Amino acid sequence: MTDPDNGREPSGLIHTFAIQNNIFLEEWKECRESVRTYDNITTHTRSQAILVSIALMAIGGSLTIIDAERGLIIEFLALAFLVAEYYIERQYKGYLGAAVKRAKALETKLIPPDSPKVDLGKGRTTNEMISGVLTVQSRQVYGFLVGQAHHFFYLLLYIADGGLIVYSSYRLGPTVNVEIPLWILALVSLAGSVTALVVAAALGFRKARPERPK
Repeated sequence: MTDPDNGREPSGLIHTFAIQNNIFLEEWKECRESVRTYDNITTHTRSQAILVSIALMAIGGSLTIIDAERGLIIEFLALAFLVAEYYIERQYKGYLGAAVKRAKALETKLIPPDSPKVDLGKGRTTNEMISGVLTVQSRQVYGFLVGQAHHFFYLLLYIADGGLIVYSSYRLGPTVNVEIPLWILALVSLAGSVTALVVAAALGFRKARPERPK
């Protein structure tokens, strides 16, 4: 007996479907392994940013008491390191997001029809596989501060280092040609940068968060 649509025997169709599913399953496993790898890299990058940045800020703050100029140099080095670490993390975060998206696409082919629902709280339930469950948790269950915690992590370090730079500039005392104290320029730059980072985080969270069904 053959399939009237394409002339294939049902057993052949089943065999083709099984091979296709095996290919999808193997790729899904590779995606989940990539997710674990990139997640570990971003976690280690953040840990490194904490340790090195705090160490440099502590050294710079201590030096400021003795020599404000040397302290300011160390604090600027901490700021440069912090910015570099942030963009390195964003690179691997992009790879992580791409792997999760591919895993979710494969899960639409692999998910069984009787997949059980999971209650994630706040009225959010899903019967998706693990990638979909984690996406719902991060984008629909978590609030703004928790959902964007990785941005605020860097923001807090940036504010702390910026505060030290302002203090060191205040102790250093020189002014620019228009007779504006250096510490005021540093404070204005810090406030503007912090505002820009908060707005960027808010816009990113709003873009990633799906609208609630009416």
